[in-house]
Amino acid sequence: MKKIFLISTALLLNQSILADVAQTSSAQQAAELTRDSAQWRIAPRIRIQPCDLENQNRKLDLQITANPQGKVTDVKVLESTGVDHLDQKIIKTVYTSRFRPTGETFTVSQAFALNFTGQPTASCRPVKQQNTCVYLFETKILGEQILKHKTPFQYKEVPKFFIHKDELKGESREIHFSFKLSNKDQISNIKINKSSGLNHLDQQVISALSTTRITSDKKWWQFYKVTHQDQIVFDLNKCP
Repeated sequence: MKKIFLISTALLLNQSILADVAQTSSAQQAAELTRDSAQWRIAPRIRIQPCDLENQNRKLDLQITANPQGKVTDVKVLESTGVDHLDQKIIKTVYTSRFRPTGETFTVSQAFALNFTGQPTASCRPVKQQNTCVYLFETKILGEQILKHKTPFQYKEVPKFFIHKDELKGESREIHFSFKLSNKDQISNIKINKSSGLNHLDQQVISALSTTRITSDKKWWQFYKVTHQDQIVFDLNKCP
């Protein structure tokens, strides 16, 4: 019978929590944040299978940056588990988690201790490696901006976003989206006008857009929000 382990991080700083385990435990996890004022509002919850650990203890140290509203905007690996797909599984979950608002951008470190306590087994199937070709947030407007063409708005930074070719499920994908920008460059009302057909891909684009910085030329009398549009194409033929 396959054993699946649900990993929860600590909800408070300087507080450790063991794994909530379905069936019999063979993995334990302790998490600790280093910044006293930061607390998880929606803590990472990760499903770990015994084979993910490959029969030994694993540890992952992450450096996590969040915006004043508590949304995770950047994750860096300080110490890898040594298993790439396990690192990526945890990192993706961290991006979907959220801190309590602090009113300022902050960076904390988060340690995941994954302890294998079961019997070693050779029955685990090898994890299929994802295609190394990845897609970034290369939109139509961003492309014109890089070429120094006049655009209705400008990305002040490239949104933090990447997906593997395998995530396209064998088809090229296209997403059209819109958003509103206030006179103080606040982004709101992000909408998918043309879906990729994959909900997780649409949501990744929305998440990347909501955490980036965008500006536009404005009139001094402009007090209302302006709607802008952009589109991104994930061409399957781009990756061999």
